[in-house]
This record gives sequence, structure tokens and C-alpha cells, in this order.
Amino acid sequence: MNKEKVDIERNRNKIIKKFFTAFHECFGTNLERRFTDFDFDMREEDAAHISYMIARDVKPGISVVFEVNADANDPCVFVGFSMVKEEDQSYFGDNKIVNELREYYDIDEKKTSDWMICFDYLVYDGEQINLINSDGNDNNFLKLFDPEKFDKIVDCVVEQSRLHLAKLKK
Repeated sequence: MNKEKVDIERNRNKIIKKFFTAFHECFGTNLERRFTDFDFDMREEDAAHISYMIARDVKPGISVVFEVNADANDPCVFVGFSMVKEEDQSYFGDNKIVNELREYYDIDEKKTSDWMICFDYLVYDGEQINLINSDGNDNNFLKLFDPEKFDKIVDCVVEQSRLHLAKLKK
């Protein structure tokens, strides 16, 4: 393993924490911050994310959160509305409930899952942002180590996140 790859691996969590902290500071929302987990561990197929409460008890015991997320299974940063159980704040899948909740959002039907009401991948310079890169070849991941580009990527993510948040019908 070359020295550059070792340095990237060693600094992955630092850049993830820096990214989500900067996102939260720049996002500047009045929404209640619900979850924050920046301690990513690739060995545990973990996730790094931040989420904000949108609505409590939209269905009995179910809340909706707005989140920015990247995980080991899908390392590209995405933003979306997710369902969580009120009692333990855990994510769960239920196509029937997701379909019922979609009426509150102006969404593209193709970008849904059984636990995400809707989501979009975030991009910078026409490429998805692979925040949890394991091989060091993703250009946008490497750009995060450049302070000037880091700020531009965060600004871009904040702008796209605000556009996605606007999908919530008033």
C-alpha cells in the first residue's frame, strides 16, 4: 500500500466529520437536528449522516426526517426524506407507508425506496460525491482534501440540499 493511500485512509474520518460539520453550519436551518453520526467504520459497513426532524407522528409511531447520508453500501452522498420509528429512531422499510407519504412531496417516482420517501444523489463538477471512498480513485473525494475545493463542494451540497428540501409540499 502506498503512502498516499495510507494517508487517505487515516484521514477519512477527519474529512467526513469536517464535511458534515461544515454542512450543518452552512445549511443554517431552523429544523431540529435529530441524528448525527460522523464516526464511519468501513469494517462495520457503517454510515455517516446528519438528519433533521420534518414531522412527528405522520402515521402512528412514525416520523419523517430530512437527511444527508453516505454509507458503505452506497458511498455516494445523497439527500432525502426518510421514515423512522419514533420509539427508537430506527430506519425501517414499508412500501405501503412510503407510498402513502409520497403525496406530501413533489417527487420523481424513480428515486424512492422502501424507507426513503424520495432522494437525490448530490454532485459536484458533474460527478457524484463519493464521501466514503475505499480506493482513493474518486476525484471528488480527493478534492475534499483541498481547502478551496472543500468549501465549494460543501456550498454545492448545501444548495442542492435546499432544493431537495423544497420538494416538501407546503
